[in-house]
Amino acid sequence: MITIKGFVTINSKVNNIENSVSPIGELSPKSNSYSMDRGDFTHVDYPSVRLTTFSTLDETGKETTLSQDFFNHALKIASWINSISTTGEITSDVQSLVTAIRTSVHNIADALEVDEIVVDNGTYMPTYIQWVFNGVTFKLWFTNDAFEAQYDESEFKVIAPMATLNDFHRPYSEVFHLVDSSVTVMLPRVNDISEESPYTKLQSVDVEWVDVATAMKSTTTWLVAIYGEAGNNPDSIRNALVDYILENSDFTEAEWYNVFPLLFRPTEFVIVPAWHRYSMPDVSGTAGNYSPTIPYRDMLPMITQPTINYDAEHRLENMTCTTAVYKSLGLVSVGNIGNADGIFSLDEKFKDYLIRESDAVDYNEINPVTQNWMYLLHRMLIIAETMDVYTPLESGFSRLRRNDVTFLVSKYLDVNYLVVTKESFKDYFNEDTDTVS
Repeated sequence: MITIKGFVTINSKVNNIENSVSPIGELSPKSNSYSMDRGDFTHVDYPSVRLTTFSTLDETGKETTLSQDFFNHALKIASWINSISTTGEITSDVQSLVTAIRTSVHNIADALEVDEIVVDNGTYMPTYIQWVFNGVTFKLWFTNDAFEAQYDESEFKVIAPMATLNDFHRPYSEVFHLVDSSVTVMLPRVNDISEESPYTKLQSVDVEWVDVATAMKSTTTWLVAIYGEAGNNPDSIRNALVDYILENSDFTEAEWYNVFPLLFRPTEFVIVPAWHRYSMPDVSGTAGNYSPTIPYRDMLPMITQPTINYDAEHRLENMTCTTAVYKSLGLVSVGNIGNADGIFSLDEKFKDYLIRESDAVDYNEINPVTQNWMYLLHRMLIIAETMDVYTPLESGFSRLRRNDVTFLVSKYLDVNYLVVTKESFKDYFNEDTDTVS
């Protein structure tokens, strides 16, 4: 099935105030960067609205082309939604709007989905609606904040540090002179990309290169222009680099693994907090604490879904249970089987890890490398406890959706740490995380 994802601009809502975006019916400059090739559609019969499409994908995820009739249909529905919003027929009641659509617009009654309704100056509007028409799924957003957070497609443009990628298989003495990742060389390419299609973010990625013959190593710097906030995570960026290398060279994935081992098999640890275990629940005015103990029966169900792509035997052999300083929160973790340093369990990664506050007498006996990781983990647990799809993340942290699980991700010394969010844990663990266990 083909899926169209787009945004409805409501002409009367467009805000012309500098650095200000209307909550309803207007795209921000950031949102406009979510696709390299947007489609813009209008129709004389529906002058109050415009449609911007960001993706029109077939069932394989490939961009496809549809006739104008489908976009006219979308404009008709968007115009009708705007008209009943203007006349006050839309309220905060989502179900009432669903009923109105099914009653008045019969050809989109099937597979109808209406998201939460927002209000601006007395105008009520759904954040998005989704329906199926003639075998095509339409998902149209009406509010910029929701679109920025929920649009889940992404595109990438890669700027490589070497013109001919096959040359990375040459000896170090030759590759050293061919690689040029200096700003003076790469910046003009970045500017060219920006002029063609302004990107959402530009990510610098250091990739370790290995001379297969001598095992000599060097760091190469690549640039990735990201279109769409959904692509701003380690998995998506790594996949973009891998796809680019495979599409622009004559070597297989197995052959490239010897040259870029950290890229073709990433080093990571998945960490699952026991969000469901409480020893002291939150009460009015007093923060609660989690339980530092985890029943054995819970450990495997906690870690399996987030690491479903890991080998089962590897998971069992390297699964580690520990506790964090933050609210005495219990944790279960395991490292990827492809970890470049050959370390798969957290107890081996940080052998001097202690449950200590930074002002403890013996805190300074902990290796500074471990101390810094402890600080990072503490920050990640605080964020992961409350973050949702709308939560803005500061630099150094990203949101990753993998195996139907949402992770907060940060990199430390070339290792990605993936912490399962509390909200996502609720979804797959099927146990109340808001009450005492």
